[in-house]
Amino acid sequence: MGTGSLWLKGTQNIGEDVTLVAQGWIRNDDIFRANGDSKKLQEGYIKFSSGNVDYRIGRQIIVWGRADRLNPTDNLTPRNFTLLTPEEDDQRIGSLAAKATYHSHENSLTGIWLPGMDPHVFPVATTPGVFFTQHIPRINRIALKFDRSGGDVDWSASYYNGSDLTPDIAIGAITPSGANLIFDHNRIRVLGMDAATVIGRYGLRAEAAYAWAVNTGANDFLVKKPFFIW
Repeated sequence: MGTGSLWLKGTQNIGEDVTLVAQGWIRNDDIFRANGDSKKLQEGYIKFSSGNVDYRIGRQIIVWGRADRLNPTDNLTPRNFTLLTPEEDDQRIGSLAAKATYHSHENSLTGIWLPGMDPHVFPVATTPGVFFTQHIPRINRIALKFDRSGGDVDWSASYYNGSDLTPDIAIGAITPSGANLIFDHNRIRVLGMDAATVIGRYGLRAEAAYAWAVNTGANDFLVKKPFFIW
């Protein structure tokens, strides 16, 4: 078994302030099988500026958080955990979104609207007698972020309201042919902050978030409860 992949990215300027961006990959997870090919358009969006406001519209990867690896505020665009890649960021998948960022000196304010959702992709093994159903709600998602960069301490505060990229798992119908496991992507609201600074030779980073879930109480075991992560 062998794996081969080709990653491509292209940009095209249209006029002075408008740019088209496209990025994707072609890969084969088993070079000895002719049908082992797969391909994915990670990003395809248009970006432009007007005064102090930058706009991006289309399928795009949006990364939030200043901490290394574990980012509690990174809730907007998913990952494909079935991809074997040397870099974790290569697992990211873009989502359809409209993004606007207003800049004022060291400060910026970003608003994002995401119609629909693409969830995380997990490597779920095929098990005899077990079936999987994924419920993806078609709801609008919104996110806001205030960011301050360029001073002694860089920091941001963010808010997200939308579907959870990581599902809750419930047991559905059980029939003679097997059991149905349901992956529910329930609504969550996340309030987060991050910060980064340098003290002498050392760089310090911190990030934390609190999430409100739709759990109905202590006896609701099928939906994650509100949680704090840092």
